[in-house]
Amino acid sequence: MTPTSPDPQKVAIVTGASQGIGAGIADAFARAGYAVVARSRSIRPSGEPGFLAVPGDIAEAETAERVVEQALDRYVSTSLVDHARSADPAALASLTKGGLDAVTRSLAIEYAARGIRVNAVSLGVIKTPLHDPSEYEGMAAVHPLGRAGEISDVVDGILYLEQAPFVTGETLHIDGGQAAGH
Repeated sequence: MTPTSPDPQKVAIVTGASQGIGAGIADAFARAGYAVVARSRSIRPSGEPGFLAVPGDIAEAETAERVVEQALDRYVSTSLVDHARSADPAALASLTKGGLDAVTRSLAIEYAARGIRVNAVSLGVIKTPLHDPSEYEGMAAVHPLGRAGEISDVVDGILYLEQAPFVTGETLHIDGGQAAGH
């Protein structure tokens, strides 16, 4: 449910926004009053106010430039949520967990003086259209909490990071306890 008049000062760019986790993140930001610039290879135009759909492959430089240009043309302040499928990872998503932590901290320090916060999320197995529902029970066994994650679990974590202005340089593990050990 998208609000009828999003705050033009609160904007989120969400990549991979046509289904699953990315669609859940885009919808959550829209419900929270953000204008949303949503990118995916297969995204369709939206008639919703404050929701701009930009089709294209983010791995292509011209798509990335077009997404940012359109966001900046319409809006003032922007948050970026780079969500990538596991089969097609973004640069940061392809790092090892230790590497992701180091890059997140390094970027947080580098950009802190400019008022830019950098945080990351590290996911366990999440129920998405990429997984056959018959596999969920088996996937649950890899998580100490005994279940696979829901898209809402990821959305809640990302919204927490967005709404916590004194948090930067953190990797939030939304993984049912996997990072804690099994």
